[in-house]
Amino acid sequence: MKQVGQRVEEAAFLTTGNWSKVMYRIIIPLTKHSLIAGFFIVFILSIGEIGTTLLVIPPGRETVPIKIYNLMHYGADQMVAALCLILIAIILAFSGLFLIVHKSLNKQSA
Repeated sequence: MKQVGQRVEEAAFLTTGNWSKVMYRIIIPLTKHSLIAGFFIVFILSIGEIGTTLLVIPPGRETVPIKIYNLMHYGADQMVAALCLILIAIILAFSGLFLIVHKSLNKQSA
């Protein structure tokens, strides 16, 4: 958000008079690529960080990657395959959603 200069924000506020319009019409379109890239990086890293999750997660709670890891350890191959397919479907759904949002934002700004 710091990429957009304060002068640009102030000029947009003078024309619209509303900070929410400035945010949705000026700031978000200018920073949309950075926001989308940041989301994907955080999403991928959060799915792949099993070691850190094992250290931080409270007892009695499990994330899907931890559940997959534990089931692989105990040899429950069918359950592991099902959970992996669910995780892949979730990732593909989020990726498709963000591609649709990205394309619609590009059409609006063009």
